[in-house]
Amino acid sequence: TQYISLDGTDISEQILAKASMGVYSQFEVNRGLNATHLSKYFTPHSQGYKINDNIRAMCRFNKANLLRLAPSPVRYDVIFCRNVSIYFGAKEREVLFRSLGERLVPNGVLIVGATEQVRDCDDLYSLEKDFPGCFYYRRRH
Repeated sequence: TQYISLDGTDISEQILAKASMGVYSQFEVNRGLNATHLSKYFTPHSQGYKINDNIRAMCRFNKANLLRLAPSPVRYDVIFCRNVSIYFGAKEREVLFRSLGERLVPNGVLIVGATEQVRDCDDLYSLEKDFPGCFYYRRRH
């Protein structure tokens, strides 16, 4: 059997509450979600669309400051950290990406936004792909 778990982290309790509800506006679902996936994974809702309960049950949401993450034994295959590091200085970005790298399994993947690049961490990551809208890095070891 395959087990999927999705962990969402933010420093904002308001954002976490919104994510936990699993309700998205028409504008939000139109940003990269095709009609097939929309009908398969969402149901219409008075405020737009609600993610199906079986998907929502895989999700956990936690408040955390990404620059001060507590040590954790949990390791991830993929981490999405899009449009976060743009708010940090160079030293903070390095702290962020090294901390996230510690949470990836060997050969795990870090995906960042199109305006972000992982710098000063060449010993930890290799750039695999440059997709429209994001960069795809693989943890080296």
